[in-house]
Amino acid sequence: MNDNKSKSDELRTKAESLLAEMPDRDSATARGDMLNVLHELHVHQIELEIQNEALQSAHKAVEKSQAEYMRLYHDAPIGYVVLDQAGITRKVNKSFAAMLDHNPERVSGTPFAEFLVEEDQPIFRARLKAFYKNPVEKQIDLRLRQSGKPMYISIQAIVNEDDYLASANGATELLVTVTDISARKEMEDDLRNSQRALSLYNDIATIFLTSEHHSIFHDVLDLLLKTFESSLGYVGYINKEGDLICPTMTRHIWDKCQIPDKDIVFPRENWGGMWGRSLLERRSLLANDKLQAPVGHVTLENAMAVPIHNQGKLIGQFVLANKKCGYCNKDLNLLENAAKQTAPIMQSLLDRIEQERLEKQLERVNRELHKVEGLNRMAGAIAHSYNNLLTIVLGNLEIAVDDVPEQQHYLRSNLESAMEAARQGGNIGAMLLMYLGQGYKNVANINLSHQVKNFLARFSKEKKTRLTTTLDLPDEPPDISVDPEHVDKILENLINNGIEAQQNNPAAVTISIEFVTVEKIASYNRFPMGWQPFEKEYLCLAVGDSGSGIEPQNIEKLFDPFYSEKFTGRGMGLAVVQGIVQLYNGAITVESKKGKGSTFRIYLPVVKESS
Repeated sequence: MNDNKSKSDELRTKAESLLAEMPDRDSATARGDMLNVLHELHVHQIELEIQNEALQSAHKAVEKSQAEYMRLYHDAPIGYVVLDQAGITRKVNKSFAAMLDHNPERVSGTPFAEFLVEEDQPIFRARLKAFYKNPVEKQIDLRLRQSGKPMYISIQAIVNEDDYLASANGATELLVTVTDISARKEMEDDLRNSQRALSLYNDIATIFLTSEHHSIFHDVLDLLLKTFESSLGYVGYINKEGDLICPTMTRHIWDKCQIPDKDIVFPRENWGGMWGRSLLERRSLLANDKLQAPVGHVTLENAMAVPIHNQGKLIGQFVLANKKCGYCNKDLNLLENAAKQTAPIMQSLLDRIEQERLEKQLERVNRELHKVEGLNRMAGAIAHSYNNLLTIVLGNLEIAVDDVPEQQHYLRSNLESAMEAARQGGNIGAMLLMYLGQGYKNVANINLSHQVKNFLARFSKEKKTRLTTTLDLPDEPPDISVDPEHVDKILENLINNGIEAQQNNPAAVTISIEFVTVEKIASYNRFPMGWQPFEKEYLCLAVGDSGSGIEPQNIEKLFDPFYSEKFTGRGMGLAVVQGIVQLYNGAITVESKKGKGSTFRIYLPVVKESS
């Protein structure tokens, strides 16, 4: 309103001056001219007022536009910084100030280099002059200092290329954008790390697939030492017993570790230090402080230990040490990725190693079996010769007894004692042949229930022993094809074994017969070792007692010749039983609990109807 009033006063003054210049204001002509002038003045005044309103509206629009521009300037998603030729910050927007956690007023007047991490400050100063001289299509990637992790930024000038190149001296100030590129840098780092990990994995896989068996672990270790710039390390795997095996270590480490009787096998109970803790806790460890080592060991300035898992199972370990600049988390992550990717092919190698070990073990077992087979043949030949010699001795003793007069009782008694000893020696020879499966066979199809009943009737009369028997015998079980005398020998030895096991207690045994299929034959405590069924159906003869039982660790020894836990036993009874059972491709199983008694089950194949 004040502007309008001043303009009106100006018009009034002008009008008064015009009136004063008129010669005769009272004339009709003069009055007409005055009226015209007044009309023109009113029109001009209205025009000026309209122009004034338009100017005020334009001014408000400019102020609004400027406010909008400042809002966009300060709230832009990137930082704006005005720099002079010396690199001094003249103006900044709020976005850049927020990157520094400062107010814009505090930032202005500060050298831009001071906002950068110390390592990047010389880079900025060195490139500033060239950047200022011709900033078109140039950018500088730097790291902005923050309270925590540095921020990766890219600075670029906003200029009109034509105007800038046409200028003789260039601009005195530049508006530059500051863009946060941390996410891009992280993606680039992740990509580089992935490519590095993939390259390392490919190299390791190539070694596992192409190297000689004995040099695989050496070659993998050399690759890891080169990749991680380390001077010490080892590659190890966990064997079947759970111990750490190190087929390779840094070539010169053994010369420096002056420890007597040092081995590359580390039992689980001896795992210690950083590497042992990594295995026991199944996690990766990194240390850049000097590590404690026993006297004589190489000094470790820093180290990484990474366990190798395959499907949740610990199978090996990578350990590296003594990198000049120390290890970082990127190194640890790379080694972890290598361990993760190596696990399947290492497991495949370990499976091959285990298979080779089993094949060698099988070869040793086969050699031992061939030796045992040869020894059995030799023992059988000796037993036959032994029995033949005893037969001659016994025959001559019988002749000698007949030639001695009855009055010489002392001499006849000695000869008869020698004859009894010869007969017992012959029995031992016969039992040895049965144990070896070389006994003579008069095979016939028999009813096992009838055979058991007949034997028990004879046994009670001959032994004159008070024996309580509990029987569970079917009337018509399937026939088996055996020598009846062999069945009697089995029953005799098992019953005697049960009687001796009950010591001074009343003798009592349980005998049962059952028809079973091969699936029902127990696979544990089964003899002979490694027995495989030839038929699908078997007759089971079980003889049980309520004696003292057998310790679990002694069950495997029961069928060894001359092994006995009883003072009265000779140790051949059960060995003979196994020999007879072997003769018919049968098997024996044992169930026993200490203080509860034992049960022996004899499985003999039934006679097929087509036989």
